[in-house]
Amino acid sequence: METNNELIDEEIRSTLSRARVHLKRGEKDAALQLVEGLKEKYPDHPDAKEAYADVLVGIGRKQEAIQVLKEIIDAHPGRVETERRHAYLVFGLHQHEFEQYGLMLESQEGALGPRSSGTAAFLGLLFPGLGQVYVGQLVRGIVYAALAVLGFVLIFSIGVGPSGLNGTGISIIVGLAVVWIVGILDAAVSAKGGSEVTPKERPKPPVDLPFE
Repeated sequence: METNNELIDEEIRSTLSRARVHLKRGEKDAALQLVEGLKEKYPDHPDAKEAYADVLVGIGRKQEAIQVLKEIIDAHPGRVETERRHAYLVFGLHQHEFEQYGLMLESQEGALGPRSSGTAAFLGLLFPGLGQVYVGQLVRGIVYAALAVLGFVLIFSIGVGPSGLNGTGISIIVGLAVVWIVGILDAAVSAKGGSEVTPKERPKPPVDLPFE
């Protein structure tokens, strides 16, 4: 039985290696066909599914890859590397949209007017960094979001033991909560500061000429 498992593992590694060669050559259909056959042959094997997800990422179908990795995590809990890949892939998928949203807000600052501190705080409550992006602080927003994603990755990778959440996991959750709260307050304060308009001083006319 153990020999059979080793043969299956070797077949999966070999197939994935050949699929990656096809990807490097730009042969996306051939690469996908290889891992689809692998997934059909071993539908319940997590490594076969992960090989399929790997190729999906390579051909640009990241959303589908995220779904496949999520299915693996749900069916086979404790696969730390799979959980880490899933977390980074989710963040990477939305990072471009995250940046574009921030750039859009910055370019439309005058048209949109002052930012609402309540809206900034609400967005920060949804996920760290969103409030900063809303007020136009793109880099700071990405930092908060990256810290949050890192926190979730650490919780799943080292914060959960065989008996459940361990002391390290509790400490990480506390740290994540602090980042979340600080992010909310920072977004609200930044929005309030950005909405304060400094009155423009009326230019003084020459002493011998009145304003028209």
